[in-house]
Amino acid sequence: MGPVEFIKELKALGWNIEDSGKDDIIEIDLLADGRFVNAPSELAEFIGQFSLCASKDDTIWFLSINDYLEETDSDFSWDEFEQQSLDSAVDEDVEEIEKFWNSNLPFLMAVKNGYGYAAVVLDGENKGSVVLGNEPEFEDTVTIANSINEFFDIYISVLKNEIQNPAFSFIK
Repeated sequence: MGPVEFIKELKALGWNIEDSGKDDIIEIDLLADGRFVNAPSELAEFIGQFSLCASKDDTIWFLSINDYLEETDSDFSWDEFEQQSLDSAVDEDVEEIEKFWNSNLPFLMAVKNGYGYAAVVLDGENKGSVVLGNEPEFEDTVTIANSINEFFDIYISVLKNEIQNPAFSFIK
């Protein structure tokens, strides 16, 4: 399923979705400290379509282009969990944490059952796959899809209770 169909499915499930209102061309490569250079085009297409895409209870949301441009009043920045990891790291762990986050771009955030996120892998043999991570060790992830479009398919199936997947427990 592509980004447009995914948004339609989320709307049908009662998610709060507001159009981005962005008609101008955004230099996508400049977003997220340049990390979008290696992001799949489907992710760029997806985040450009809305300014808000959140669950009914606002405990799960997809980051929008406005989040990456830091043009929101959200209490969470697009790199919130990276910053939390770095704030609590001991010196010898900082380099590993930075390496992880430079290779994983979050696009979904959750505070429903603790803090968690979904991210797309930006490089390496798993480039383009989607991982889930949650507190307390945000960098300990599980791969749940081989592509962003596969993630869309799986996530809708999980939200509709068509499949059960324990890895999704904190973002359902």
